[in-house]
Amino acid sequence: MQIHSNATTSIRQRILIRNSSMSCRSLATRFGVSPATVHRWKHRDDPVDRSCEPERKRYALLPQEERLVLFMRGLGLSIDDILDALESVLPGLGRSNLYRLLVRRGMNRLPRRERENGGRFGEYAPGYLHIDFFFLPRVDARKRYCFVAVDRATRLVYLRVYERQTKHVTADFLARCLRFYPFRIRTVLTDNSRSFTHACFKNARGSRVLTIHPFEELCRREVIDYRRIKPRTPRTNGLVERVIGLIRADTTNRNRYPGARQMVEALQSWFIYYNFYRKHRRIGRITPYAKVCQYYQAQPNLFIKEPTHLLNYCSQCGET
Repeated sequence: MQIHSNATTSIRQRILIRNSSMSCRSLATRFGVSPATVHRWKHRDDPVDRSCEPERKRYALLPQEERLVLFMRGLGLSIDDILDALESVLPGLGRSNLYRLLVRRGMNRLPRRERENGGRFGEYAPGYLHIDFFFLPRVDARKRYCFVAVDRATRLVYLRVYERQTKHVTADFLARCLRFYPFRIRTVLTDNSRSFTHACFKNARGSRVLTIHPFEELCRREVIDYRRIKPRTPRTNGLVERVIGLIRADTTNRNRYPGARQMVEALQSWFIYYNFYRKHRRIGRITPYAKVCQYYQAQPNLFIKEPTHLLNYCSQCGET
């Protein structure tokens, strides 16, 4: 039975009103309602409240625009990514009506990824780098590795492809990070692999390796606080793990590349898009480059060079 929560009459009273021979004014006095309410139920066939929904609904988006949004959602894009891609071409698109459209079509929730539970990262000023690497698909019968660094505060990413995974490669990557980031690097967080440290390994005689790892030596020389995650807890370095997942989803997991050059160019394009065009919810719906500029205006003492050098780096696509 459908009845409005603020109704002044019950179903039983409405039936009595419809079947009574008394005048509308007399019935209104009896039931304590207005004569207009009595008149409505005396001449209506059904004592049930009608729906408040309009007979013809109006939506902000046209049917073809809705199909475009749903197609992009089907690719697994988030609400913010869809909004960033379409708000310039669909004037009527906003975050609220985009969400309502997805709710109507049952697509407001993406499939939940299996992940370990973890809390949020602590707040730090620019200069806290998360560093890791991942294997690229074998192209031209050769292995390649993509090293990735991301700053915790600004989400600014640096990446570079290497053909080897050695301790000297990691030291070279850190040296390039020092030249790329416009602010001083104060802290670096990595895993415990042999590429970054000797701390968790022993030599053939069963004793600890005493030689200084080139990566750690560079950290000492540059007065960088080098930290390692707790063994077998990759979620501690989850920020760079997430960035690596985004890189793979947009490049190597989606496309096959005929050669190494095309694969590296795709990674370079992703690097430019992520840093200069993709807006991030965690940093206030702006790009990493815009966040760097905000910090430069507010705390210039953290910087060793102006952020504008990143634009030149972007135009040349640097050494990525």
